[in-house]
Amino acid sequence: MKKVCVIAGILLLGLYTGCGQAANENTEDNNLESEQGNEIQETDLAIESTAPAEDQKPEETEKKVFEPQIYWSVETEEYQVCLRDLEPGETQQLLFIRDDEEFLLNTFYYDFQEIKRFAESLIYNPFEDIMGCDGFYIGYVNIGQLLTTYYAVEEEGVMALANSWCFSEKPNDYILDTDGDGVRELVCNVVWGDGYEDVVIYDYEGEQIRYCNGTDLLDEEYDNTGIGSQGAVYLPKKNVIQIYFWKSELGDYVVKDYKLNLEEVEWYPYSPN
Repeated sequence: MKKVCVIAGILLLGLYTGCGQAANENTEDNNLESEQGNEIQETDLAIESTAPAEDQKPEETEKKVFEPQIYWSVETEEYQVCLRDLEPGETQQLLFIRDDEEFLLNTFYYDFQEIKRFAESLIYNPFEDIMGCDGFYIGYVNIGQLLTTYYAVEEEGVMALANSWCFSEKPNDYILDTDGDGVRELVCNVVWGDGYEDVVIYDYEGEQIRYCNGTDLLDEEYDNTGIGSQGAVYLPKKNVIQIYFWKSELGDYVVKDYKLNLEEVEWYPYSPN
């Protein structure tokens, strides 16, 4: 009887061990399948996140188109004059535009902070019959000095006629017939940055614009001690050019008035500044 019990115990132990091993093997197989399933699932997710849909096109980078900014503009029935960007915050162009055709008047170099202040200083004024031409002038302030350019409007476009410069709010210029030929010349009182004064007279002779200096009318010797030794100014009420010049022996200036007898002075060809 004792022998039979021992044999039965051994059989039960073997059956338990076999079941345990089978259970372990099944557990390991399930774990492996689970891990493989996870790996496949993760790979599928990765592919879905990177592969674009068939009807989805890659985004195209939009190119920014530069739109010039206009800081100042004057429009008439025939044309427009404007200050416009060439390069933002670096370069600006002063343009005359007529029938979609552009003519460059001047180029400036101001940053964003300076350009608005500069635009506020611009002056536009139309004129009639200067040296037989109609047109306009543009003035602007640079370091306190008003710089002005006169332009003739012609069928072919626009042409620079004259320049003047001074330290006043508007040009100190006059239009008058200086030589009695029926054509009005431009007489400009100009002042340089160092304070030197002179009169510049512009005339349109044939196909060439020319100019002369009022101080060339001086017919006396003076003592040249540097800037300010002489100077000139046009006086419209007296219609004369008044010239002052330094005399050391007197320790003072001598002042003389001269009629606008411009045949006696030297003329020079004008080229726009």
